[in-house]
Amino acid sequence: MAYALIVLMALLIAVGFAIDSSNVIYTRARLQNAADASALAGAALIPENNGSISASAKAAIVAEAQIFAQKNMTETDYGDVLLAVDVELGFWDTDGEFGAARTYYPKGSLPVSAMLNSVVTTTRRSSTNSNAQPMFLIGMVAADTLDISTSAIAIAPPPEAPGCLSAGFFALGTAEGGSTNELRDGWCIHGEEGVKFSSQNSIEGGPDADTQATISMSSPRSDYGDGGYDFGSDNEVVPEEYFDDGNWANNNLPDIVETATMSDYLNPSADFIFDITKPAGHSDHITAAQAMVGTLYADYPGGYPPGISTLIYSSDDVDIDYNFQNALIVSEKKIKIGSDVTMNNVFLLAMENVEIGSNVTIGSSTFCDSPDDSMNFILGAEMAKFGSDVEMFNLQVFAGDYVDWGSNNATVGAVSVFSAGSLKFGSDWDIRGCGGANLLLDYSNTPVSEPLRLVQ
Repeated sequence: MAYALIVLMALLIAVGFAIDSSNVIYTRARLQNAADASALAGAALIPENNGSISASAKAAIVAEAQIFAQKNMTETDYGDVLLAVDVELGFWDTDGEFGAARTYYPKGSLPVSAMLNSVVTTTRRSSTNSNAQPMFLIGMVAADTLDISTSAIAIAPPPEAPGCLSAGFFALGTAEGGSTNELRDGWCIHGEEGVKFSSQNSIEGGPDADTQATISMSSPRSDYGDGGYDFGSDNEVVPEEYFDDGNWANNNLPDIVETATMSDYLNPSADFIFDITKPAGHSDHITAAQAMVGTLYADYPGGYPPGISTLIYSSDDVDIDYNFQNALIVSEKKIKIGSDVTMNNVFLLAMENVEIGSNVTIGSSTFCDSPDDSMNFILGAEMAKFGSDVEMFNLQVFAGDYVDWGSNNATVGAVSVFSAGSLKFGSDWDIRGCGGANLLLDYSNTPVSEPLRLVQ
């Protein structure tokens, strides 16, 4: 009789272990499904970033992850399997760019210049979450609950920001800005030989900003002129709502400086207008720009840019002091636009300089809010020069040697500029990325993003 009881007890314990083990395996599988789904859902919402995102963007990612966790394991049946603290953002290094391949870096330990591209979720049935897995028969002889957790990492490289070449200022030489400018909405500036700003410039960026500006150069640790930077005092990198608050204590422009060369921004399969292996100011750049003037003009008859109704070709200077639109103007010398002129959907090609007066509007002031198919294009084979109080929208500019602007350009939106020499703009500008200009010549390097997927 005693033997039979012992056998029965052994059988009950074995059955208990089998039942509880099966329940644990089943629960772990459900938790893994919930972790996978929540990580993928959260990663899909990662915005464009430079290593930080706004609090509202983070909250949206956490909320989405929790929704999908609960879709897989309802709170009614399983309790809260995914707490907000168990949703983490970080960087997944697929190819070992910053160390060992397939390495995860949490947000607090990101390598310099890494972006947030992944979400880690940890789903739990645990005492911490007040929903530990019940243990039935085993609970008679041991613990009556068990903590179970699983994790998943999903990668979704953030959507590419508007290409810097479609909303930025670029120079093979130095790029210099004045004082009290406001730069926002994903705008970029690159100077191969360095970038310089004077004082009290407000640049949108930082952990809580909706967009991040890009300031890049070839060798940030070098002197300005040799690839480094020269920043004056009281410049700030802050969310847009803090512009004009009178607080200049930030002074952290160096924090958003990136190391890059012009080749990083160019499509390697496209023949760029200039040979960037040659230094800024090289005479071949002007020659190349002059050749492009001829190429563009020769290609247009029978196939003008959209909406062109007027063609002017001159072997001499062209002077215009009236409002005009839908025009292609080519000069073997200079194109001079007077002051107080409005123009839109225009193409100005000059073998020497394009010179724009003051109080001029180029493009449509509604472009940032209501983009259209128009284009505005300026190519000064030697120089492109602009006066003060110039408003520019949806504009692409090329110059073989120098680009220069005055001050008080109150609104500049979706403007792309490339100088094969140096570039300089004055003070009191309001520059916006606006999603980028419609480019007549698009040399942008657009990397192929990795697909949304689980990596661990």
